[in-house]
Amino acid sequence: MASGCIAATLDCVGNRGFCDGRRNCFIAEPAAQSLCATVQAAIGVPAETREAMLREASDTVRRHSLAAERTRFHALLEDIDNIW
Repeated sequence: MASGCIAATLDCVGNRGFCDGRRNCFIAEPAAQSLCATVQAAIGVPAETREAMLREASDTVRRHSLAAERTRFHALLEDIDNIW
C-alpha cells in the first residue's frame, strides 16, 4: 500500500489491523488457487474501482505511519502491567 499499489494478501492477525478487503486491498483464502484468482482480480479491477481503492490505501498508510505506530506501541508498554 505504501508504494501506491493495490495489495493482494492473505488474512492473518497482523494484516487485520489495516487490511479491509475490496476497500483498500484484496484478501485471498490461504490456498494457491485463491491467491492466483485474487491477484488476477486485482490486475483486472476497473480503473474507477482501482483509484478508489488506492485512495483508501493511501489513507490507511497515513493512519499507520511509523510515528502513529510508535505512539500506539508506547501506550501499550505503559499499560503492560494491566495487560498481564
